[in-house]
Amino acid sequence: MTENSNDGNKAIVLTYDPKAWPLDHETDMKIQEKFYARVCSGVIAHLNDKLGVLQKIKQLDAALAEKMIRGGEPDLPAIAPQTDQDALQRELKLTALKEKVQQMNEVLKETQEREQKIDGKLRIVEAEMAVLRGKADAIAARAQIS
Repeated sequence: MTENSNDGNKAIVLTYDPKAWPLDHETDMKIQEKFYARVCSGVIAHLNDKLGVLQKIKQLDAALAEKMIRGGEPDLPAIAPQTDQDALQRELKLTALKEKVQQMNEVLKETQEREQKIDGKLRIVEAEMAVLRGKADAIAARAQIS
């Protein structure tokens, strides 16, 4: 992980190089999962915070609901004018965007669950390592006494 400053703002740039520290495959995969989960979380947070994607979707959804309510009027023309065609295209794009956001949220949930599992396993391994270090220290102390 490195820090990069652009325009006076500090941004954290996540990097991962599997060749920098050779690990067994399972540990390497756990680290990669955690890394990419954080990257996905960052992207979604950026979309939500900086770009206001969810707010825009809510606004468009409200406009669409209002349009659907008014759309049932009998005096509307059978052939939609170009502006209505444009609105229809926007609605289709909005629907596709909503589906993508929903998929991203599902992926985020899954990655967070995997991250929690990995964190739990890492805590267990760290505890086992602490026990082993204690045993090694005890053996070293006995060796110094003898």
